[in-house]
Amino acid sequence: MKQELPRFGEQTFRAWFRTRSPAGDGQRGPVLLWVESFNDHFTPDVLRSAVTVPENAGSSVSGCRAGTSAAG
Repeated sequence: MKQELPRFGEQTFRAWFRTRSPAGDGQRGPVLLWVESFNDHFTPDVLRSAVTVPENAGSSVSGCRAGTSAAG
């Protein structure tokens, strides 16, 4: 069975995340979003939603950078 290779997104999630204006005020606490390479490059819209939902609920979202651990 042949399958097509996934297509890259127009912009990586990390590029979008660095240039956006955060919407959450942080009153409901922080959220750490673990950013892995597949979603970062191929389905960044999934990660954008993962930021938008908690921010709209009042949380502040930070992303784990490549090469770091969740504790780092």
